[in-house]
Amino acid sequence: MRLYSRKFWFKNKIILISIVFLIIAISFLGYLLLYNYTGNTDEYLNENTYVEVYDFEKNEPEYILSYSGTVISNSVSKISTDITSKVKEIYVSVGDYVKQGDVLCVFDTSETKNEIEVLESEAREAERIWEITHNRNQDELEKAVANKEKQKSKANEKISQIKNSLQSAEEEASKSEKENIADVTDDI
Repeated sequence: MRLYSRKFWFKNKIILISIVFLIIAISFLGYLLLYNYTGNTDEYLNENTYVEVYDFEKNEPEYILSYSGTVISNSVSKISTDITSKVKEIYVSVGDYVKQGDVLCVFDTSETKNEIEVLESEAREAERIWEITHNRNQDELEKAVANKEKQKSKANEKISQIKNSLQSAEEEASKSEKENIADVTDDI
């Protein structure tokens, strides 16, 4: 019985793998067909195709928001945007035909302007703090370099003094040695 269970499990496993492979193959072929159908849209456009193009832009020239898109469909399609802003004015109604470049609505940008002003203010403050910190660090670096130069100069002076003392001691030792040799030779 146990042997029969293994054969049964093996057959089920092969069937399951075959089904999964078949689903993947069908999905891939479907994707290729869909991609070939929608890949080159110019071939499929004709006079009976309903196309809506939406552009969103703001009336103020300093902050222009422009969004556009093309929808190819045999029926009316809905288009949405990721903008989270209030709509100030709407220039079209449901079912209206629009052309590329038509303004559909105007967004209320007062909140966006406030956010921009806050961010610009924060950026200026960060720049000011960076400038102060940079200047302080630069001053501390210059003081540290000057201090090290002063320490180096003092160390060099001490080295010179020690060399002079060593030279004097060597001369004194040499003189003493000569005197001792002279004393020894006098004694002999």
